[in-house]
Amino acid sequence: MTDGDPKDLQSKIETLPSNSAGHSASNHITLETLVFTRPTTEVYTARDERGNRFIVKRLRSSKLSSENSALLRREYELFKELDCRATALAVDFLEIEGRSSILFADVGGVSLQEFSQGRPSLQDRLQMAYCWSYALAELHVRGFIHCDINPTNVLITPQQLQVFIIDLGNARYLSATSRAKKSDRTILESLPYLAPELTGRTHHKIDERCDLYGFGASLYELFTGRTPFFGKTPIELIHAHLAQSVTPPRVLKGDLPECLSQLILRLLAKSPVDRYQGILGVAQDLSTILDLIKENDQDGLAKLTLGKTDRPLRLSTGTKIYGREDEIEILAQMWQKTASGSSHFVLLQGSAGVGKTFLISELTRRFWNGQAYVASGKYDLFARDIPYYGIVQVIRQMISIFQAENDALYQNWLASIKEALGNDGKLLTNLIPELDQLLNLGETQHELTPSERKRRIQRTFLIFLATSAHLGRPLVIFLD
Repeated sequence: MTDGDPKDLQSKIETLPSNSAGHSASNHITLETLVFTRPTTEVYTARDERGNRFIVKRLRSSKLSSENSALLRREYELFKELDCRATALAVDFLEIEGRSSILFADVGGVSLQEFSQGRPSLQDRLQMAYCWSYALAELHVRGFIHCDINPTNVLITPQQLQVFIIDLGNARYLSATSRAKKSDRTILESLPYLAPELTGRTHHKIDERCDLYGFGASLYELFTGRTPFFGKTPIELIHAHLAQSVTPPRVLKGDLPECLSQLILRLLAKSPVDRYQGILGVAQDLSTILDLIKENDQDGLAKLTLGKTDRPLRLSTGTKIYGREDEIEILAQMWQKTASGSSHFVLLQGSAGVGKTFLISELTRRFWNGQAYVASGKYDLFARDIPYYGIVQVIRQMISIFQAENDALYQNWLASIKEALGNDGKLLTNLIPELDQLLNLGETQHELTPSERKRRIQRTFLIFLATSAHLGRPLVIFLD
């Protein structure tokens, strides 16, 4: 274990050697065992014709959009850029059986679910938790946040209890984050582990502490066998993350040390300011608890003070808005007119970083939560070659929003969308394949000239949004 100040941990992480040595593959890759699946990707063990073993992460279907392939490539490039011991070594980006895939060196790991099925001891689970915190610290020290920490994103070596991160699909530079962009992939896949600020329904900015919440939810499951919250619908789970108190782990598992239960609860605090402020402090506390358990020092466990070495890795700014009262008043008036039945277009102008997105986040928190459907899209630098990237994000968020509603409203919305789009709906489903599964529109229509195709696509976007806005609540769309 690691003793001493977290600064020692940080200095060790910053000087760790990379993982990039001596791994190559031949062209022929044979898939073997399915490790786990996610909505758009699946992970397999594999080998090449020379007998070298690998891990393959690939798209679940060759019919998934070019956007999914572009995002998987971006993920591969992030793995190559990070090149650290915490992440599985990305060897190549290639097509396997016609599907975009990332090829990783085989670390000999298993999923957390498989690891837990072996009924590991409390010491082994703590050792694994410490290694996981150390792996997460490597990302944070390098200026990245993961934004999707959950048990399906790691592989564990059963003997050494090492942890390797194998998913960076939502990872981003810390300097590029502000408010949640409400990725529907994040919300639907990882909702049981999702930090309140990642729901897009709070005014808190996104920083390393959102990963600490996801880590806490994952530890809760590791040590109790269940997730912190349950809900029959996505909206119920989101409400639980925002407002419900979590049952202390020690109430569910009486043999857990009280200090470990309190550590997990601290990670799961609703507000980022009430959590641990840095992963290094978490790692240090996990290390101390493990050492005390190995020594069977019950008195030391009872007297342990958590967070003594906790500190943020970097300076954090506040989340209160200043000097925008006039702008808020103007937008609030527009909102009241819209709520009364009219429509308005507002252009927020200003240089990058002046606070446009933050202003919208504040308005969402003050006026729109529960009273309007709010969807946003951002034209990302990494995805500037993907057509209609921002508006496609808006459509996907609208799908997630209505899927979280009661079944009668959701089915009514689906029927209205299908009727309104008609034959041109296929143009939209070609860009958003999951919408085709919901609407079941049938065969592709006749070929169109590029200009006619562009005109009709833009028209279907407008029809989709207008139909969604006429179902009982105003619709607020924010395009960045």
